[in-house]
Amino acid sequence: AGRPPPGLVVPGSEQALQCGTVAHGFGGVRWCGCGSSRLVAFSCKRRGFCASCGGAWMAETSAHLVDHVFPRVPVRQWVMALPIPIRFLIAYNGPLQSAVLKCFIDSVSGHLKRKAKREYSLQSVNQAKPASITSIQRSDSAGKLNIHFHSLFADGVFVEDSSEGPMAFAEVSP
Repeated sequence: AGRPPPGLVVPGSEQALQCGTVAHGFGGVRWCGCGSSRLVAFSCKRRGFCASCGGAWMAETSAHLVDHVFPRVPVRQWVMALPIPIRFLIAYNGPLQSAVLKCFIDSVSGHLKRKAKREYSLQSVNQAKPASITSIQRSDSAGKLNIHFHSLFADGVFVEDSSEGPMAFAEVSP
């Protein structure tokens, strides 16, 4: 609309265009055993503009969460994609985005709690405590606006169990 882009857009875009191009910087790797070598192009490390680096960051973050944050329990990823008109409605409306995310988390949590109540004969769904963490992704691999939610949920719930300490994990069927 005749205005210049925000200050961070131009350098970030330029770095993303250079990402993975040997002409813009590289490191040399040589294997001692066989003597072969390879050039490895530098990464721009930009999550916002570079699909390659954003994907690597997402994979590293997910692995960290599963390996170091979540307890050693099965974990399932749930993704909520939204119809295009809703994506635009919530893109710049934080309270509405939070409300939509809350509905999504409450729906999956309620599903896990009801399954646990049924499968473990709990007296109340309130005895079942789901565990999750969500990442809000704002764009697709083409850089288009595409608000969607990636949630990692423990594939079950935690329930109070005095024989095993304060909480025990109860896996639910798929």
